Amino acid sequence: MTLARFTIAALFLSAILGMAGADESRAAGALTVPLRASETEDAPVSDSVQLYSKSHALVIGNDAYTGTWPRLSNAVKDAQLVAEALEAKGFEVTLKTDLKYRDLVEAFEKFFLETGEDPEARLFVWYAGHGYSERGEGYLVPIDALDPEEGGRFRRRALSLRRMGEYVRGADALHVLAVFDSCFSGTIFNVGRAKPPAAITHATTRPVRQFLTSGDAGQEVSDDGTFRKLFIRAINGETRADGNGDGYLAATELGLFMGNEITNYTNGRQTPRNGKLNDPDLDRGDFVFQISAPAQPAVTSAAPAARTGGQNMEMLFWQTIQDSKIAGDFTAYLDRFPNGAFAPLARNRVASLSTLSAPAAVANRAGDALRDCPECPELIVTPPGTFRMGDTDGGGRAYELPDHDVRVAYPLAIGRFEVTVAEFAAFARATGYVTGNECYVLNGRKWENISGRHWQNPGFAKTRATRLHASVGTTHRPMLSG
Repeated sequence: MTLARFTIAALFLSAILGMAGADESRAAGALTVPLRASETEDAPVSDSVQLYSKSHALVIGNDAYTGTWPRLSNAVKDAQLVAEALEAKGFEVTLKTDLKYRDLVEAFEKFFLETGEDPEARLFVWYAGHGYSERGEGYLVPIDALDPEEGGRFRRRALSLRRMGEYVRGADALHVLAVFDSCFSGTIFNVGRAKPPAAITHATTRPVRQFLTSGDAGQEVSDDGTFRKLFIRAINGETRADGNGDGYLAATELGLFMGNEITNYTNGRQTPRNGKLNDPDLDRGDFVFQISAPAQPAVTSAAPAARTGGQNMEMLFWQTIQDSKIAGDFTAYLDRFPNGAFAPLARNRVASLSTLSAPAAVANRAGDALRDCPECPELIVTPPGTFRMGDTDGGGRAYELPDHDVRVAYPLAIGRFEVTVAEFAAFARATGYVTGNECYVLNGRKWENISGRHWQNPGFAKTRATRLHASVGTTHRPMLSG
């Protein structure tokens, strides 16, 4: 059993095809987006679709709990600030605070089943208050809830996530995203495994019910407003949540961003999850926020739109490496954007960093040790040579065959030890790398993909010196330097 404060946010979008200006209207909450021919970067715009004609939001915050449930400090404040942010983005907002059980049920039913009848509107629900987990099921807790020790009487006066699943299925809106600022427990959602697409395509407009939670089952989350702050910054475009830089924030991008940020802020004490409703008819699309002015004109101007997308990708790439101390990062930028806006600066950084590292390069003989930066792993120079790659003993997997010789014609610097938690944390901070919220773990003699396991939450005690192969149950690719 777990007691925790949590926030639920359900975002619904409905998609209809049309030709209109790509703008998230403050007056009507309408949004039309360009669709690209494929998910590849800089794919040409092939069509335009109106995702929403109207936007509705139900925002709930519960602070005034009684009985065994402690009062909260920031649920109502969070709700008020979220309501303001949504109104600024064109949502028609209904704000409710300190709801008892009957009021809570009435608010959800009216919103999902009545307001949700409009197939051309998107719906957003934000719930901030206590949450409770028992026997694998999660509950939203109204302010007049009974003590969980009362068993069935408590469950009659709390709203289960299974019931929430019935509500989201009952709405005619096309897309749903539920966000929980709490530990999560329940069986109606599948944990997401895929990265977000590189561009908005027709697949984005298909039916979906999505969710995001700030914590996993058994974790207690804070009531300090951090999750709300990050959420608002993300949908307003105030932080780098839009992974592909196209000016639109998809729910999968939001989930990856929030997962990485909350995990880092809490040092692994909270490990967000994101995924979709466990229903094959409602797990195909993706919710979209517009977070910046449209970068492209009409659909007929496909080439300028693609070029603008490339500029966004270039900016994201540059922001990722601009403080790097590794010359290879800037060389990679020049390979990708040889005539880019930052190409002259990148060439200067390559020359400068190469000069600084020249003494180490002179000493690059087999057996020499070096580091690229103070927090980087220690590397050992290996001589040119040949090694046998693949399954040489038989009985291996198909991808290990056929075994073959690999020739390395130049010296390489390879990590002397497995990468530590501290070293990987430095890499994640410097690059913004998102690891996700699951990983393969060796359980006895069987590898299993376990949700909630990652380098910061391996399932056992660790220190900053813990080697990552022990943390995640597999050996990571060594860090190489040429």
